[in-house]
Amino acid sequence: MPAILALSFKSLLTPLVSLLASSEASAKSNKELGIVNGIDIHTGKKVYVDTGKTKWTPVKDKKTGEITGWKQALKKDKIERMYLEDDAFKLVGSKEDPKEVAYANFANKMKSLAQQSRKIAVNTENMKRNPDSVKAYAKEVASLNNKLKEVKANKYLERQAQILGNKRYYAAKRDGDYSLDQLKRLQNECIAGARLSIGAKKPTINITPKEWAAIDAGAVSSNILTEIINNTSLETIRAYTMPRQTQRSLVSYTDECLIRSMAARPGVTQAEIADAMGLSTSTINTILNE
Repeated sequence: MPAILALSFKSLLTPLVSLLASSEASAKSNKELGIVNGIDIHTGKKVYVDTGKTKWTPVKDKKTGEITGWKQALKKDKIERMYLEDDAFKLVGSKEDPKEVAYANFANKMKSLAQQSRKIAVNTENMKRNPDSVKAYAKEVASLNNKLKEVKANKYLERQAQILGNKRYYAAKRDGDYSLDQLKRLQNECIAGARLSIGAKKPTINITPKEWAAIDAGAVSSNILTEIINNTSLETIRAYTMPRQTQRSLVSYTDECLIRSMAARPGVTQAEIADAMGLSTSTINTILNE
């Protein structure tokens, strides 16, 4: 939420409700109700269900603060009202305030986009594994499985590197005055240094063109594919799913100017610009070299 609008909506956020999110909703829902994985298949809206689950909470003495007993209470999650309201204008304090109106319009557009995306996702069937492709791409499938195993084995070391790197980052942050860009670079440097100290590698899978051909041909099951994608850089996925010429044609003149403006700032890398713009680094490089 933009800082300039945060105060306007602060009092409307985080009420306690006796609900659990979609992962719990799916357990109490089924296709007959038109709900899959906590998502309404007709609208794409998230479905919240009162689970009735409870937890034990301590009873404290008001004077001493000591625990005198225990009682059962409903499990509650903090959910922002923005997530529960279909129309953000219901949360606007003043419709005369152009900033709040602009934010409400933006929020409604994002809600609509999210619902459309969820509706498409929940109604899209998983890719079926093709037995012929499994045989034809046996070498590539085995390679992908080995890479996935290696990433999983490295995750413990990566968690330790993240902990150590963040400790170094916060210690360095306290001792200096940094800009936001400098802080981002500092954190990346601290985590990279921690990885070297511990012997961890960044847990990502590098997919070769032949391995992607195997995926495209249905040689990999949907569950394994999900794990592979979750452990592959977004840049790699973009490079294979969006041809360079297609990506370049989608960049508007306004975005192109923004990219050049970002590139003109000292210390900003093409990878950072690509991440911010949702494009591949090769597309950013093409634009900057035109």
